[in-house]
Amino acid sequence: MVNALDNSLISNVYRVTAIKIRMSAQSRVRVTRQNATRVIKEHLDFLQPLLEQQPEAATRALAFHIEQSLTLALGGTLGR
Repeated sequence: MVNALDNSLISNVYRVTAIKIRMSAQSRVRVTRQNATRVIKEHLDFLQPLLEQQPEAATRALAFHIEQSLTLALGGTLGR
């Protein structure tokens, strides 16, 4: 059985779709100092535990970051 991710057609469809999603989300989210600071902090919040070999903390922080990003991508607003 061939892994679907090894399929070049599926990979290209995924890549194009991901680009379209990013473009759509970026059109709704203005790049401001506050947004940039929030995103950098969220990245550091999962990268630091990775560096310190704390996979549970990294997983929680990455899940939070993905949730925040998805909320914004779908047109929602952030609570904090």
